[in-house]
Amino acid sequence: MQKHFRLKNLSLKWKSIIILSILTILPIVSVSVMFFYQSNNIHQQQVVDTSYRNLNVMTSNFESVIQDVEDISEYIIFSDEFHRYMTLSADNISQGEINQLNDSLQGFFTFHLSNKPYFNSVTVEGSNGLTVNKGEVVQNSEQKWMNQAKALNGSILWTPPYQITTGWPSESTRVLSLFRVINSKINPTDAIGEVKIRLNERELFKFIRNEAIDENHELYLLRENGVIASHKNEDRIGTVVDDSFINKITDTEGEIFQHSLNGEQSHVISEKVEDFYLVSVVKEKFVLEELSDIRNTMQSIVIATIILGFTAIIGFFITILKPILELIRETKRVEKGDFKARVKVRSNDEIGKLGSRFNQMVSKVQFLIDTKYKLELRKKESEMKALQSQINPHFLYNTLDMIRWSARMERAPETGKSIEDLSRIFRISLNDGKLWTSLREELKNVQSYLELQKRRLGGNLSFSIFTEAGVEDALVMKIILQPLVENSIKHGFTGHHKGNSIYIRAYQYNKNELIIDVIDNGKGVDIKKINALSTYETDEQDGFALKNIHERITKAFGPSYGLEAIEHPQGTFIRLRSPFIYGEEHLNLLLEGEKRDEEY
Repeated sequence: MQKHFRLKNLSLKWKSIIILSILTILPIVSVSVMFFYQSNNIHQQQVVDTSYRNLNVMTSNFESVIQDVEDISEYIIFSDEFHRYMTLSADNISQGEINQLNDSLQGFFTFHLSNKPYFNSVTVEGSNGLTVNKGEVVQNSEQKWMNQAKALNGSILWTPPYQITTGWPSESTRVLSLFRVINSKINPTDAIGEVKIRLNERELFKFIRNEAIDENHELYLLRENGVIASHKNEDRIGTVVDDSFINKITDTEGEIFQHSLNGEQSHVISEKVEDFYLVSVVKEKFVLEELSDIRNTMQSIVIATIILGFTAIIGFFITILKPILELIRETKRVEKGDFKARVKVRSNDEIGKLGSRFNQMVSKVQFLIDTKYKLELRKKESEMKALQSQINPHFLYNTLDMIRWSARMERAPETGKSIEDLSRIFRISLNDGKLWTSLREELKNVQSYLELQKRRLGGNLSFSIFTEAGVEDALVMKIILQPLVENSIKHGFTGHHKGNSIYIRAYQYNKNELIIDVIDNGKGVDIKKINALSTYETDEQDGFALKNIHERITKAFGPSYGLEAIEHPQGTFIRLRSPFIYGEEHLNLLLEGEKRDEEY
């Protein structure tokens, strides 16, 4: 029976050929069809639409500036503060009040100067001779513009661009200005002052043009008489365009037309704002260049086809070959005994499922190995318990108690105390075969051990034990502190060393950790060796004891816990870190959680 054709049954070679065909042939056909439907008229319409859109943006920007400046002049007319400042008499007010009012008015202009880059300066002069100046100080005369504004009886006068000289030597700025006579609110025919608001021509041009406007669209700001008020070429500012150009602008306002500018045919569209014309010009050469780009589309298609071919090869490698190579690499790691090898699963296809099964298999093998190791460990613990059970604890306790009382009757209290400490050590060590005990009992065991060592050393040993309130009932592994103290006495203190001391402190950290520090003032130990307990092998009994404690804790709770040596100015500082275990139920939850982590 003939099998149905399915892509998943094909070899990798045929899959790659199909992918390459899809990524190359289909784009070629699609782009070619689109190419034959492109035309000169469509592109020219796009140029027209862009011109309208750009002109609308520039017109909106310019209108916002004009409206903003005129609103400021209106505010000055109707503001009580400005009206009072321009009409007050020096005989009726102190100089301090005048200065305070001047500062308030200057604050109004400071806001506009700091927020509007095109705002150059402003001058308000009252009929009483008081003046408010903000911005650059103008040195040259502007009287001719003010005379024209006075003739308008309070209406607004917008000037053509002109140069002003500031206080800096050899420095001048070209500005467009608003001049206006301020009439009294009480008697509108009575002039009480005048206002001059100057706009920086270069900054104004930048603001109107906006960075979003296409560079191929040239902007003219013209006066009604054809004088160029602003242009990107500063040399043309102040010159006059030819009459035919300004006539077409006035006759076809808002409509696009063609005109020859500087010997180049161009598309022109304009919009009137106050006494100005905003004119957007697109050269015919730019339109032809765009059409030339369309004719070169086929060349771009060929290049795109090559790029898509390489893209297909890269896609084939990333989606198919790379996961297979990663699986091979991780398999070799497992062959060498590294069961931490894992494959990153990126998809849910056959290769992704293969990687997922590989990860599950390695985890299962690692779990079985760890389980066997722990079974061996439990077997050794069982053998130890069996050995301990051969000693009758009650017989041992009763015998030691009898010897202690005999020592007291013979008036040997120190001997009796030593026997009592030894009895306590045996009792806690056996602990009815339990592997866990309270911190209180563990510290009592260490205290008894230290008391015995103190007598043995003839009093040349002092110790102190500090426990934070509430931590004594926490559960800890049995006999984890005595080897640390024994290590300090055996290796930290030499025979001639005087003033030997050991300090033990236990406290809760971050609510979920128990920290026990053992600090002595001996000769110190190799910190690197202590911190590498999980990696080095030793035959020394004391080194084995420390390694055993470290492995017991890490095997039970993970690598975040165990022993750590800390730098200390003198002697040895060993820190034991363990989970803070509140009771048997909490202990079982921790151990079960660790077991589940291993299974995964």
